[in-house]
Amino acid sequence: MSNLAIINQIIADKYKPSKQSALIEEDKDENGKPFKQEYSIVKRNPNIEYALYRFTVADFPYFKDISSLKKMCDYILFIEEKNNFSVFVIELKLSNESAHKQLNAAKEFVDFIIKSAARVDLKIGNYNIKKIRICDSKVSKKNKNLKEEDKYKFDKDNYIDYQVSTSFLIEPLLYA
Repeated sequence: MSNLAIINQIIADKYKPSKQSALIEEDKDENGKPFKQEYSIVKRNPNIEYALYRFTVADFPYFKDISSLKKMCDYILFIEEKNNFSVFVIELKLSNESAHKQLNAAKEFVDFIIKSAARVDLKIGNYNIKKIRICDSKVSKKNKNLKEEDKYKFDKDNYIDYQVSTSFLIEPLLYA
């Protein structure tokens, strides 16, 4: 069984957004004005398969309301290409605010999912987790000063501030 098949077998389908082809965030800004961010997920390699999941604060009812304890990123994208398995934890932001708490919480949650699978003898092989923040205000500026080699460069914590395009391009991030 593939790693992606294991993930799809153990995580309830209700956490899969019906639209698997886009990252979407609809909310209100600090002034109460509604907004919508949408980034189409683009993959060109037919050997790449993925599953997109979304968890909310309401999905963690066993925690008390301690500051930041229920933080979670907007999306978790599990990606498989042949024997390579990667996980992108993704936080969409309207403005230039930090996403580290949500992304770090999601990394811990992914580790928990994978360890839970192993506990029932569904072992997931080598994998890596990449943390991605998409700041709408940076993407919309189409940062032309960014060097090509820096567009998909993750830092030592496997974090990137994605600002390349209004589409979410899987391959450059996967191979970075």
